[in-house]
Amino acid sequence: MSDEKQYRYYRVTGPLVDELDREYEPIGNLRNAIFDQVLAKSGAVGATLHRPFLDRHYGLIDQLAFPSGYDFGVPVEIRHQGEIDGRPVVVVSAIGKTKEAKALNAKHNTWVSEVNALLKDAPAYLGFVLKRLNLFVTGTVERRVVTPYGGLQPGVNGVLLLAIPVHGDEESEELTIPEEFERITYGVFYDAMHPNQLD
Repeated sequence: MSDEKQYRYYRVTGPLVDELDREYEPIGNLRNAIFDQVLAKSGAVGATLHRPFLDRHYGLIDQLAFPSGYDFGVPVEIRHQGEIDGRPVVVVSAIGKTKEAKALNAKHNTWVSEVNALLKDAPAYLGFVLKRLNLFVTGTVERRVVTPYGGLQPGVNGVLLLAIPVHGDEESEELTIPEEFERITYGVFYDAMHPNQLD
């Protein structure tokens, strides 16, 4: 069964989104300050995030991302490559069992642990919304965990888009969908979340 059939899709506009945005603003500012501190300390320019079903805070970091070509002082293995703001970045781990390699990996792990301890009080926007509206629920599709996803509509102010799993697990409380939520189709949801893919 396709994932899209395991979700209901919603669009939210108006006062509720404005209220959520106002409440989140100081949390978002704190989150940005925490990131700025770890990036300045580490030399990283970004990070990869935990998968949502492992992280109900939606936004704890998994690994730091560094500029491509960054000098780590020891041989490293590139584990992931990508781009941030058009600049190539890499996620690495030190190669070998030398003292220096172990020290680099330990230092990276310490930075991640330190920032995650602080980020628990500064979740990503989606995590804040799901907790604030009591909408975090998980489901399963072919033995895979599915979780809510979505966010603010790219390029449009004041529009929140959410995909909520249809079937919750046994530990989840019964969901109450707020009356401000407008039910939409998967196609409308997808097109709104991916405006650059439209013809």
